[in-house]
Amino acid sequence: MLAGGLQSPHCRLEILKLLGCQVTEKGCSFLASALKSNTASTLKLLDLSYNHPGVNGKAELNAIVEDPNMSLKTLCLDHDGAHRLKAGLKKYGDDLKLDESTASKRLVLSDGGRKAKTVQLVNEKVQRPESPVRFKRTQVFCEKGLNGLCYWEVECEGEVGIAVAYRAVGRRWDRSGGLGCNDKSWSLLC
Repeated sequence: MLAGGLQSPHCRLEILKLLGCQVTEKGCSFLASALKSNTASTLKLLDLSYNHPGVNGKAELNAIVEDPNMSLKTLCLDHDGAHRLKAGLKKYGDDLKLDESTASKRLVLSDGGRKAKTVQLVNEKVQRPESPVRFKRTQVFCEKGLNGLCYWEVECEGEVGIAVAYRAVGRRWDRSGGLGCNDKSWSLLC
């Protein structure tokens, strides 16, 4: 329908912003085709940020911007990618894995670093080499840090603290090493 409207010689639209509308490569091709077929188009700005135009969609739309016979002068394709086609928060999802090198000796990691369980007895502690990045408290970091907009889910059993922290957070037993107990981390108790 949109492409049909853009093809109309009566269309006087100058700015079209479709940010985060899950426009695909195929959708971009339809838009490009509609704009090419209407030589009287008055569209000057097309913003398709936060969509997934794909390689071909980008190429087709950029060709229109570069065509001196077309009115489209500004094309925005910022923050694109296939993940933009996922609905809701899941488009910002990340598959996090726990980092064995930071894991306390009181944590047993399993399922490829996706699960952690606390050991209750001293003789059940996991034998891990000493390391300056290893937590003394019952804590663990993920292998990779979070950047930009992120979404993740955690399934918990029992009392668990979930935190986000800067890598610079302390590793000792004192307040500097407790996630959520300092100005380098924030936590939620579940």
